[in-house]
Amino acid sequence: MRLARDFVLYNLVALGSAAVDWVVFLALGALGAGHLPGQVGARMAGGLFSFFANKRGMETGPGGRVLVQGRRFLLLYVVSLALSVGLLYVQVDLLGRSLYWAKLAADGACFLVNFAVMRGYVFRATAGLTHRLRVAMGGVRKAA
Repeated sequence: MRLARDFVLYNLVALGSAAVDWVVFLALGALGAGHLPGQVGARMAGGLFSFFANKRGMETGPGGRVLVQGRRFLLLYVVSLALSVGLLYVQVDLLGRSLYWAKLAADGACFLVNFAVMRGYVFRATAGLTHRLRVAMGGVRKAA
C-alpha cells in the first residue's frame, strides 16, 4: 500500500516538476539558448523543485537528513541529467526527431528511473555512503 501511495505522491510532484522544467525549457529557448543548454537548465530547475517536494512525501526515516539525502539526490540527478541530455541529443541531433516529442520521451525515461532510485535509495532511512566508508575504513585500520 505504501508503494501505491508513494507512486501517487511522486506523480503529483512530477507534474509540478514537469511544469517547472517545461517553463524553464521554453523560456531559455525563447532567449536563444540551444536545446541542450535549455535542457540542462530546465532539468536543474525541475530537480530542485522535485527534491524538496519529494523529501516531504517519500522520506522513510526521521527528518533532518538533508545532507545525506541531498548528496544521494545530486548523484541521481547527475546520472539522470546525463541520461536526459544524451537521449535528447540522440533523438534530435542523430535521428532528426521532433524536439518536443524527443524531450517528452527523454523526460519519460528519466521519470521511471528517478522514481525507483528516489524511493529505494535517496529517501531510504539508511546510513549514507560516507558513513559506511568511514566505518569500513575504521575496520580496516583496526585490523592492520
